[in-house]
Amino acid sequence: MVIGAPLFWPAPWYADPFYDPFYRRYYYDVPVYPVPAPPPVYMEQGAPPAQFWYYCSDPPGYYPYVKECRTSWRAVSPEEVQPRPEPAQ
Repeated sequence: MVIGAPLFWPAPWYADPFYDPFYRRYYYDVPVYPVPAPPPVYMEQGAPPAQFWYYCSDPPGYYPYVKECRTSWRAVSPEEVQPRPEPAQ
């Protein structure tokens, strides 16, 4: 009579009749889901800067028709500018 523990305990997978000893687990990368880009942000810029003409009183005229001015140039808004008279023919 032999009393004691057996020297070999069968592994639990041997009990599985569908056990495949050559089965390999394949590990895949975690899927990457694209995140949509945030919508563009539009900022109102306001009115463009005012445009000016420059007037000289000596000799009288507007730049670029008068190239040099003996006095200081005066900034004039385009609404105030008088049209240049047509030369007489």
